[in-house]
Amino acid sequence: MDSKAILKLDVESIIQKVEETLGKKLPTKMLEISLLPEDSLLHMRFAEASGKEFGEPAHPLIHVFYDEKGNLTSLEIIDVTRFMEETPEKLQGSE
Repeated sequence: MDSKAILKLDVESIIQKVEETLGKKLPTKMLEISLLPEDSLLHMRFAEASGKEFGEPAHPLIHVFYDEKGNLTSLEIIDVTRFMEETPEKLQGSE
């Protein structure tokens, strides 16, 4: 990915695919989105954490983060390029 890759991302499509993959709706408000192009790592922050923040893998390519109250605060997609290229069947099979 090049340094201007974040400008080319279709965030709505990414969110839709994450929701389909995880089987849950994501918050509609987004505070921040960042991309490490060299690693194809996408981070989306939906809310500031209330206290400590805890992360867990929800899928081999997706980690979700919650605050102490159990609110979803952010998520990371490891290798967003691969995630978007994979078919839903392949993604389900990698769990």
